[in-house]
Amino acid sequence: MKMDVRVGQCMTVGVFTLPADKKVADAARLLRKTSIGSIIVMQKGKAKGIITKADILRAI
Repeated sequence: MKMDVRVGQCMTVGVFTLPADKKVADAARLLRKTSIGSIIVMQKGKAKGIITKADILRAI
């Protein structure tokens, strides 16, 4: 395993967000459409948490 790789070299550029009141199906569609693994959940203009593909799979 390469240990000298920096976080910035493997991150996704650009942040995808959804409001906390959106449905899980909306998050799943965005994850699929963008081929990313997580979305920042926003509430009142602030990051409230993160939802991942694994979170969705566990919930359904």
